Amino acid sequence: MPNSIIKPHIQQLAGSGNSLKHLVIERCFEAANTEYPSDYKPPSRHLIVAPATRQAALSWTRDGTGARVRSDFGPGDLILNPRGCSAHCQWGQDTQLILVAIDPSSVPEICGELEVPIIEVPKLFHFKDGAIHRTTQRLISCFETTSPPLLEAQTLERMLIRQVIDKCRKIYEKKHPLSKVKLIKVHDFIHDRLAATITIDDLASVAGYSPSRFLVLFRNATGFSPHQYVMQQRLERARELILRTDLPINAIAAECGFSDQSHLIRLFKRHTGFTPNRFRK
Repeated sequence: MPNSIIKPHIQQLAGSGNSLKHLVIERCFEAANTEYPSDYKPPSRHLIVAPATRQAALSWTRDGTGARVRSDFGPGDLILNPRGCSAHCQWGQDTQLILVAIDPSSVPEICGELEVPIIEVPKLFHFKDGAIHRTTQRLISCFETTSPPLLEAQTLERMLIRQVIDKCRKIYEKKHPLSKVKLIKVHDFIHDRLAATITIDDLASVAGYSPSRFLVLFRNATGFSPHQYVMQQRLERARELILRTDLPINAIAAECGFSDQSHLIRLFKRHTGFTPNRFRK
C-alpha cells in the first residue's frame, strides 16, 4: 500500500491524489501506537480526521510535549486540526481513518462566494457534525471506484468546505455574541434617526462590524433582522404619537420614517388590527 500524501508515516488505502483543487481526501490505515517521525512538521493545511473504526482510543500531546490527553472515538466523531497545529496523535489500536487536508487559501475564497466574513479555523479535537461526516463519506467513496466521478467529487469538495466554514462561524458567533453595550448603541442610533433613512451599513458601523457579520450577530442577539427591528421601533413610536398627540396621521408617518401615510396605515393595521384613526378613538 502507498503512503499517505497527508500523513506520509501511515498507509493510504484510497485517495483523491491531486485531482481536486482545494483539498486532498484519503482513506488510511494507521497501526496502533504509530510514532511520529523525528522530522515531522506541523501541517500546512487544515486537517479533518474521521475515524472509520467502530471504537478507537486516541491519545495526543500538543507539539509532542506535555501530558498525553486520551479520548474514545466512535462512528461520527471528528477532529478538526487547523494548519500549524501540531498534535502528535496515537491510536490505541489499528484504525482506519478518513483524512481531509484543506488548502487554507480556499477558505477566504469560498467565504467570498458565500458573502460572509473570513473565519479562522479553530482547534476541535473531538466533535460531531452529521453534515461534515456524511460529506466526507460520500467524497471518499468517489475515489474508491476504478473510474472516479470527478464532477460529483468537485461538487462534494466545495460542499465540504462550505460545511466546515459554517461550523467555524457558528463556533465564533457563540464565543463572540453582540454585546449588550453594542446593542444599546444600535438601539439608541435607531431611535435618534427614526425619521431618516437607516441602512445596514449605518447600523454595522455603529456596532463595529462588517454588514454581513452584523446581520448574523444582530439576528442571533434579538431574533429579528435589522429591518424588522427598525419597523417595530417605528410602529411603537407611531403608536405613542397617535395616543398622546393630535398630530395628523401623515405628520406621524413622516416623523416615524414611513414612506407615506398609506405605508403607516397598512403596517399599523397589520400589527394591531386597527387603523391609526380607529386606534386613536
